[in-house]
Amino acid sequence: MSDKDLLNKFRYILNFYSRITFVYNLVYNFLIVFLFQSNLEIETLSKN
Repeated sequence: MSDKDLLNKFRYILNFYSRITFVYNLVYNFLIVFLFQSNLEIETLSKN
């Protein structure tokens, strides 16, 4: 296994990792917003 192969593998893993983190952040942000909105709705409902 040459250094070039190792570098390519490393790049591949890095790309894969960054994609996973990207998706994870998207889902996480979506959940936060969703929960925040539903909490607001629950609060306004209970006030009335």
